[in-house]
Amino acid sequence: MCRSYASESGNATNPIVFEPMVMSILLAQQVRIQKLERQLKEASEKSGDSTHG
Repeated sequence: MCRSYASESGNATNPIVFEPMVMSILLAQQVRIQKLERQLKEASEKSGDSTHG
């Protein structure tokens, strides 16, 4: 996960490596959560459409 945002973290002026690493992990998790929420919504809409039509 950290490698996904390595270039963004490299631009930070903070020499502490831990904070950008944690931020990278959190960003990657947020992207994954949003993707899963979209998939859940689509699946829910599909199942709702088939029962009403």
